[in-house]
This record gives sequence, C-alpha cells and structure tokens, in this order.
Amino acid sequence: MLLLMACTDPACAFHGVRVQALNLALSIRRNVPHLEHRFVVVAMDARAYKELKDEGFHSLLYSSGTSDLSDLIWKFRWWLLLVAVRYGLRLAVVDSDVVAFRDPFPLLGHDADMEIATEHFWPQKHLWKGWVRPEDDLSTGFIYVQPSRKLGAFLDAFLSANADEVLPGRLLRDPFDQRVFNKQGAWLEP
Repeated sequence: MLLLMACTDPACAFHGVRVQALNLALSIRRNVPHLEHRFVVVAMDARAYKELKDEGFHSLLYSSGTSDLSDLIWKFRWWLLLVAVRYGLRLAVVDSDVVAFRDPFPLLGHDADMEIATEHFWPQKHLWKGWVRPEDDLSTGFIYVQPSRKLGAFLDAFLSANADEVLPGRLLRDPFDQRVFNKQGAWLEP
C-alpha cells in the first residue's frame, strides 16, 4: 500500500504552518483526488490536528510528551521512513509546504529503494557539483521509499550516526537534517 504523509511542526506551530498543511491537503483533494484516501498528516499540535480533521482529511496527532522538540523534529521523517520500510510499506514523506499539482508517482523511476527530490532547476547539469550548496542536491521535502533490507540498514545507520544533538568535542549537530543528509547520509555505508 502506498501512503503519502506530511507533518506539521510544533516548533513552528503558528497559523502559517497549519495553513501550509491544509493547503497541501486541499491541493491533493483538488488536483489528485484519487490520492486523498492515502494521504495522512501527522500533526504535532492539537490545533492542526483538529483543523485537518474538520476539513475531512486523515490526520494523526503525535504527542512526544517533551517540551524540547528540536531532536524529535530533526529525526521524525527518518523514523517514519524506517518504520515504513520495516513494515513493508511504500511511503512518500513530504514537507507541509509542498503543493500537489499532479500525481507525482508516475513521474518517479521506481528503479531505486529511495527516490528523493532535488532543489536544482537543472539537476542533469548541477547535481553533485562542488560549487553548489550541498543542501540543494537532495531535498528531504519529498522522499519516496520502497521497502528493502538494504534501505532499512541505511536509514538505521543514518539515524544511529546522528543519534546525538551534541557531537564529540561539544559541537552541535547541524540543525538542518537535509544538509546533513546531503553531506553524510548519501555516502553512509549500511
């Protein structure tokens, strides 16, 4: 079964983020209605959850029970992907600021365990070039996974390598998981 998931971010739980998630949901309803029954928003605040449910969208309320959510937010998409892979699910995790204009799944190659968006306008020319900001190569705003043991090991290794917010030497982990994934994750050996 294919699932499409987006998350609301409680650290940014102001009206704009809820509007973004609702905008994504409404764009799916309008432009790709056949995907709506497979679309779920993981809300990390009760207000976003209620607003999405009131509009008739599938929504789950996730409560961590902690006030410091920076580590949770950093790892959450990767945990969702790992759980999906371990349970044999095909899953796309998208940022709440994405808008669906058409069905993305026929556009994927379906030739890899993980397919991920890029920030480049011309990826054929600019992907992996040293003069480009590394966080632009792979965009964690859209990640599609198909289950495999190798991908499960890769995701587990990526999460393990980034388990701590404070690195040796008392350095703080980069707060932007997309940049870390581009610099480290793409080259991790499972």
